[in-house]
Order: sequence, then C-alpha cells, then structure tokens
Amino acid sequence: MVSKKPILAIGGTHFPAVHHTAMEKMFSIISELPAFGHIVQLGDLYDQFSQSSFPKNPNYITPREETEISRVMAEEFWDRMTKMFPRAKKWQLVGNHGKPRIIKKVMAAAPECLHLLSIDQLWEFNGVETIPSYQDHLTINGINFIHGWSSRPGFHRDYFEDDVVNTHTHRGHVLPKKLRDRIITELNVGYLADPFHPFLQYRPMRKIEKWTHGFGIIDELGPRFVPL
Repeated sequence: MVSKKPILAIGGTHFPAVHHTAMEKMFSIISELPAFGHIVQLGDLYDQFSQSSFPKNPNYITPREETEISRVMAEEFWDRMTKMFPRAKKWQLVGNHGKPRIIKKVMAAAPECLHLLSIDQLWEFNGVETIPSYQDHLTINGINFIHGWSSRPGFHRDYFEDDVVNTHTHRGHVLPKKLRDRIITELNVGYLADPFHPFLQYRPMRKIEKWTHGFGIIDELGPRFVPL
C-alpha cells in the first residue's frame, strides 16, 4: 500500500460526541506535514444517537438538537480542512451510524414515511465529494477506503484481497499479509470520538478500553497509524 500523493484518512468523529483533545492534537500534527493529495473521512461523521436502538434518556437531547449541533461541528471540521489543505481532494464516506441508522428507525416506526426522507444533504459539504451509500467504497491509487462492517482484524483486507483502509472497530492497526507475489495491507485508522460521552456508553467498558484514538497516513513509505 503506497501512495505518491500523501493521503490523510480520518476515522469516526461521531459528532457531537467528538473527543476535542484528540481532534485538536490531530490538527496540530497534520499542520506540520506536507500537503495531502487526498483527505478521506471514513464514515460515522455523526453518531445519530437519537436514532439508535440502545436505551437512552429522551430528555438528554432531542433529535433536532442533535442534528443541528452535529451539522455545525461537521461543517467546521471540513471548513478547517479546506483552509489547511485547499488543494487536497476531499472525500466523505457514510458509516453504519449514518443513513442506515436513520432509515432503520423510520422503517421500524413509520415505514410509510420512508419516501419523505431527504437526508443526503447531511453528508454534503462544499468542496467535498460524498460516497452516499454505506455499501460503496472509494478507491484511490489502488487503495480501497471503506467504513467497514466486520470486527475481525484483517477481515476487510482478506475480503477485498487488496489494500484496505477502514475505521469500523475503532482499533488502530496496520496488518500486512503476503498474497501470492505481493503484500496487501489493512490499515485501521482508529477513531476520534469521546468514549466516555453518554452517546457511546452502550458498549461494555472492556471493549471501549481497546479503542484507540488516532488517524492514518498513506504515502510513498506505505500506510501507518498515528496514535493520539
């Protein structure tokens, strides 16, 4: 997995449940690096807590409040990236906390209203190209960028039989494997959410403790996970 133009890969931010310290540390690090050719946010940009099936306090935040706050934070994130790297090609993927979560909720409560949904604009930003389907992937310089769906390390690499970058498990790693006459690699870029935010308290602490803050870089030296 090698790229002539450096690529920045960013995992789930789960706005508004972002880990602000980790986010700021990432921006500080990348501000000192050469310009990126591509910037990819790999999905779970929003948490969509209000649409989840997990137990929640309905008085904590309303769906409208969550959407409005999250959207402002997402716009600020991409505006900041654009100011720092104006010439970079920018990409937005959709994760399992995105449209699938909203659609599943509507299908369970009011399927007859599904045709009324117009939510694509939540993942649209100026100067950013969106891959709108959770099932689709992005390929840059022969490298496959996906949100991911399996929790088994190396699964996505073996599924594609190719180089893959993902974020789904929130666990940063670089896993190379020899496939016939070449080396293929899976890069998991970790995540940038706050594991102690109420939105993310649906998981046992033993699992949360294995999650890793960080981001990914792919350049002429290959892929690497940068822990935060």
